Amino acid sequence: MTGIASAIVVALVCVVAAQQTAKIAVPAGLGKRNGAGRGENDGRKAFVTSMVALDLENLDAQTREEKLALMRADAFAFFRGTARIFYNDLHTEMPASALRLENITTWLSGDAHVENYGAFDNSDGTVVYDLNDFDEAFVADFRFDLWRATTSIVLTCKATNDDDDCEGAVKSFSTAYAEQLERFVGNDDELSFEITRESAYGRLDDFLADVEKSKSRKKMIKKWTRHSEEEKGTRVFDLRLDKLGAVSSSTAGVIRDALVNYQKGVAPALRNQTSFFKVKDIAQRLKAGLGSYGTARYYVLVEGPSMDPYDDIILDVKIERAPHTALALGDAQRAVVMSSKQVGNKEGARVALGNRALLNHADLFLGNASFHGASYSVRQRNPFKDTFDLSELTSAKRLRKLSEQWGQLLAAAHARSDDDFDPSLVPHSFETMASLALRGHHAEFADEIWQTANAYASQVATDFSYFVSAFPPSFMPSEANKWNTKIAAHVAEALEEKNV
Repeated sequence: MTGIASAIVVALVCVVAAQQTAKIAVPAGLGKRNGAGRGENDGRKAFVTSMVALDLENLDAQTREEKLALMRADAFAFFRGTARIFYNDLHTEMPASALRLENITTWLSGDAHVENYGAFDNSDGTVVYDLNDFDEAFVADFRFDLWRATTSIVLTCKATNDDDDCEGAVKSFSTAYAEQLERFVGNDDELSFEITRESAYGRLDDFLADVEKSKSRKKMIKKWTRHSEEEKGTRVFDLRLDKLGAVSSSTAGVIRDALVNYQKGVAPALRNQTSFFKVKDIAQRLKAGLGSYGTARYYVLVEGPSMDPYDDIILDVKIERAPHTALALGDAQRAVVMSSKQVGNKEGARVALGNRALLNHADLFLGNASFHGASYSVRQRNPFKDTFDLSELTSAKRLRKLSEQWGQLLAAAHARSDDDFDPSLVPHSFETMASLALRGHHAEFADEIWQTANAYASQVATDFSYFVSAFPPSFMPSEANKWNTKIAAHVAEALEEKNV
């Protein structure tokens, strides 16, 4: 048994032992905590180590260390990279609520932290600010998105602000969310709601104005490509960039073939346009993301609407695994989405469908492809893609204003992805159900969300210290802390006997 496998096995045994001890003491409102009990610190540290190790399992040694280095930056970076821990914890026991909010479902982003909001231009050509990551998208209890979003607010806030400021930001988010939902009841306004330069406020308007001025498709093409040395007038990916890598001719051929079927699932306006999707070049996309860092990903340069090289389209083709959100769901809940005709048990199709559900005027290039025995999501690389610099939130007022808009956007996404989008997956009006439960209780709702977010952010800070201790900068993943493989083999046998 190799080092990283040994790390996983030994850590899992510690978790099992910890979970078999006395009742668990955790922050109010969060229920039982994985790995806690007598010997709580050791049990929790083992749990954290094992969860991180599982996410490193399929990465090569260099990529593992690069991902670990990114996660060591701070507690928020660690949080971004450990959705597995977040959903395992919530699966253990849902945070308590005095309100009737259980089992109110809709499509979730699944990873709605504050760095997963950003600028892009929608299919109408309007630059908007909205959710931009859907790898974890699933139909589930809407509060998962709120807990993940508000925990991320607390983690980013506490780095530079007082606790009172963080509480104010979270409650501004939650109140804005609830109020926005109420505004959608009895109408279809969620289907047109968007935040643009004209409607944004509190520094976000200036940010979107800068994006409109500084970004363009031509600039994106020039950034990622260069003139071909073999074919005059053609551009190919610039492999001198450290974020791009070459692909073998066999892999390129497999991707080209897979994209033929992909074209059948794009927006109707783009189907059957063979020349539009003529593949000009393919490259590996390297060093992208954090939670998904190191997973298989490709950029595909296609012809676009004309022979002009500067109106080419870059397709982002990304492998998709079972989402961590599914860890908090039962088999029947998972099957509703995965076995549906629209998804067909393909993770790439799930991601594309969730993206369409949650956004207005979603990317026309959304789809999925299958090759190398895996499922991939496909979307275009957006030429106006950008992220608001959170370091500009230098006052409590600025943070509250942006938090309000994060809450409004999440409310709109949840409202439009219910029976408005597909009643076979969400057979009810989400905003009506949620608003009915929240009516007259917005303050209590905001307080409950704050209590959960603050308590869980404290847990993340503790887990981060365990993580840094277990995976220090000198740690080489190929050695995996040099646990004794003979002991690990005995542990593996014990686990097998216990069916852990």
